[in-house]
Amino acid sequence: MTNTPTFALVTGATDGIGKATARQFAAAGFYVVIHGRDETRLRATAEDLRRLPNAFQIDWVQADFAELAQVKSLGAYLANNYDRLDVLINNVGAIEPERRLTVDGHERSFAVNYLAPVALTQALLPTLRATAAANGEARVVNVAANGHLKAALDFDDLTFARNYNGVTAYQRAKLAVVLWTKHLARQLAESSISVNAVHPGVITTKTLFTGFGITGATPDEGAAPLMHLATTAELRGVTGRYFDLLRERKGVAAANDEDAQTRLMSETDRVLG
Repeated sequence: MTNTPTFALVTGATDGIGKATARQFAAAGFYVVIHGRDETRLRATAEDLRRLPNAFQIDWVQADFAELAQVKSLGAYLANNYDRLDVLINNVGAIEPERRLTVDGHERSFAVNYLAPVALTQALLPTLRATAAANGEARVVNVAANGHLKAALDFDDLTFARNYNGVTAYQRAKLAVVLWTKHLARQLAESSISVNAVHPGVITTKTLFTGFGITGATPDEGAAPLMHLATTAELRGVTGRYFDLLRERKGVAAANDEDAQTRLMSETDRVLG
């Protein structure tokens, strides 16, 4: 990455992998904006990050990713108040054991894991483009999961009204994230903006415990693959890929199906208006 301070936005940064990633960016001297939905936890996390020896500037922004109006307002605020964005980490994730709909009428897991990151990224594309043009590159890192390898989208039932299963809903949402990643990478191929998805490992987070009842590696270990994609010089220009930890993985045919990508984005554009 070029020039300092390099600017990073991390969503879902008050806990787990997001918080660990924000900490690593702050320790490296990045200008870091952290996102969360709870103001008290955001303020506490920001203060923790500001105490790190190399911390440059730490800002925080608040939005509930289960409400698209809040996501769009957040995107507009960021676009209007920051003229640079080198790295966008779309980290927010959730597993919903029982089927719940958002205020917008979308299945909550699909809304939080997929629709919200798409809406936010769309709002920030002009800033990412300007940064890439001025500084040679910008990077988008979408947190996915290997569970998408077992998933298939049902375009006739994206709200999962039939036979709901929380883990399957999460896997479907993460498949949508990978499909979108590949579509967006093609869309931005001439822009010097790279877009990649990554499975950060089996990490001890609330999402993992809620969905699977297990624990795993530390959040710092989970942040390492995100930082790898966000900062490694050798990955400059690498885009539209899916990584399992630090290694590229081809994924499944469903994730590489361009017709499915196009159909998903058409439906997504309709939903997001």
